[in-house]
Amino acid sequence: MNVKYLYKGTQNYTTIEYLKDPKYNAPNDYKITNSKTTQYLSTLHFQEGSIKDVGVNGIFMEDLINICIDRLEHYQTSEFSCKENMYAIHHLNLALEFLNKRTNDRIKRGVQGTYKK
Repeated sequence: MNVKYLYKGTQNYTTIEYLKDPKYNAPNDYKITNSKTTQYLSTLHFQEGSIKDVGVNGIFMEDLINICIDRLEHYQTSEFSCKENMYAIHHLNLALEFLNKRTNDRIKRGVQGTYKK
């Protein structure tokens, strides 16, 4: 396993690393640990390869963005509601919109699920 250090997370509480050298132009597996204790917290495994070739085998960036939006929207219905959360939700929705635009464009061009540009 070739661990690559990425960066410290929020307020240096977490450390995020990718676990293997990038495959398909980007890392697919990320490990999150407690920066102070090095305790393992979680792993993210992203889709590796085209669905047409390998099937669904991991999460997509859109999944992670939707999870973040959902979490922030829950905060917005609580005592943690704030304008910063509102702006974060807005920009995450914007990111999702552009990723969906890219996908729809690839579908229209008949290259979705392939390695073609």
